[in-house]
Amino acid sequence: MVRGSQTIVSVEKKTLAPMEEKKFDWTKIVVIGVMCMAQSFPYYLVNSTVPTIFRAEGLELESFWAFSLLTIPAWAKVLWAPYVDTYGWQKFGRRKSWILVCTALGAFSVMTLAAVPPSPATLAPVIGILLVHMIIMQTQDIAVDAYTLENLKTHERGVGASIKVIFETIGEAAALGGLMYIFTSVTFGAANGWVPMAITAGIMLMLFTTPVLLRREPPMAADIAARREAGDRPRISKFIRRIDTPFITGLLFVGGFINFMLPALMGVLLVDKSFTLLEVGIILAAVTPVGSPLGAILSGTLVTKFGLRWLLGTLSIFAAIVFSFALFVVATDFAVPPGFGGMVGAVNALFPNWEGGPRVLLAILILTPVFASLAALHMVFTISRMGWASRTQGGTDFSMHGAVYNIGRTASVAVSPFIASIFGWTGFIVTLGTLMVILTYVYRRFMPRLDELCNRRRVLEGELTETMM
Repeated sequence: MVRGSQTIVSVEKKTLAPMEEKKFDWTKIVVIGVMCMAQSFPYYLVNSTVPTIFRAEGLELESFWAFSLLTIPAWAKVLWAPYVDTYGWQKFGRRKSWILVCTALGAFSVMTLAAVPPSPATLAPVIGILLVHMIIMQTQDIAVDAYTLENLKTHERGVGASIKVIFETIGEAAALGGLMYIFTSVTFGAANGWVPMAITAGIMLMLFTTPVLLRREPPMAADIAARREAGDRPRISKFIRRIDTPFITGLLFVGGFINFMLPALMGVLLVDKSFTLLEVGIILAAVTPVGSPLGAILSGTLVTKFGLRWLLGTLSIFAAIVFSFALFVVATDFAVPPGFGGMVGAVNALFPNWEGGPRVLLAILILTPVFASLAALHMVFTISRMGWASRTQGGTDFSMHGAVYNIGRTASVAVSPFIASIFGWTGFIVTLGTLMVILTYVYRRFMPRLDELCNRRRVLEGELTETMM
C-alpha cells in the first residue's frame, strides 16, 4: 500500500512510460482552462458582482440570503448529471454538443437582465432570471468536468489544476472588475451601466467558449466504451453506496463553505468600509488576477514536488499568518498604518486628486495573500476530486463532488451575512481564518486513511486489482 497523497498517483504511474510522464499537451490543457474560465465567469457575476451592486443600491444585509438560492443549481445538477454524462451528439462531440447549446442559452438568459434594473424592489425578478441562467450554466459545468477528467492524464493533473484555477481567476476578474467597471463607467441613456453590463456579460460568455468548440473532441476510451456497452452506466446510486463517500462529502461540504465565505461578501465588506463601487472594482480586479493565480501556481508546484499532505501543512501555517494581518487591517477600517508614510506619499504623488488611493493600495496588498490562500485551498480540492472520481462515470462523480462542495457554498452564502451582522467584520475574519486552519489540519491528519478507502473502492469496482495497490 502506498502511503499519503501519493497513493492514487503512484498506482496509475505504473501504466505510464517514463517519456510519457514528462510530456504535456499544452494546447489541450489551455483549452480546458478556457472552459473553466467560461464556468467561473457567470458564477462570480451571479454570486459576487450582482450582490455588490444591490448592496450599493440599498439592499439590507439581512436580505442577502436570497442570493443563496442561486447556488442551488450548483448542487441540484446531480439529478440530471448521469444523463449529460451518458448522452450527446457523437459526431460533433458528446461533451461539446452540451457545451454549445448551454453557452447559447446562457448568453441569452444573462442578457435578459437588461430589462430589469437593480434595486431592492426588483430583487425577486432578478433572482428568477439568474436562477434560470445558473441552471443552464451548471448543466454546461457537467459536460466541462467530464471533458476535463477524460482528457487530463494523471501526470497532467497538478499542472492542469493550476491552469484551471488560473483561468477561473481570469473569469472571476472579468466578472468582478471588468463588469463592475462597465456598470460604473458606461451609461445607457440617463441610466447607469446595468444594460451594457448585461449585454457584455452575454458576449464575453460566448467568446470564452469559442476555443473549446473549435477543438476536436477525442473519442471515448476503449475500456470505458466496453463497460458502457456491458451496462455499466453512470449512476448516482453507485456514488452514494461507496465506502469512501462519507469522508469525501464531509470534507467537500466544509471546504466549499470556507472557500466561499469571503469571495461571496468581499464586495459587501468593502462597501461597508466606505469604498466606492469603482474602488471596489479596482481592488477586486487587482487582487483576483494576482492572488488567485499565485496561490494556484505555488500550490500546484508544491503538490508536484512534495505531495498534497505537505501542501496542507504549509497552507495551515500560511493561513494563520495571513488572516492575522487581515484581521488587523479590517479592524482598523483599512486605515493606513503610520509606518506606511512612504506608500501614502507615492500614491498621492501619482494620483493627487484621489483621497482613497492609499486605502485602496493597502486593501490590495492585504487581500492578495488572502485570496492566494483561498485559491490554494480550492486547488487542494480540485486535485483531490480528480483523484477521487472514477473513470467509468467521471462526469457524474465530479458533479457529485461539485454538488456537495457547492452545497457548502450555498450554506456559506446563506450563513455568512448573519455571521458578519452578529459579530461584525472582524469577527467574520476571525471565524474564517480559524475554520481554514482547522480544516487543513484535519484533512492532512486523515488523508492516509482516505487514500486507503479510495483504492479499496477501486478494487471493488474493477478499476484496480489488489496487486496494483
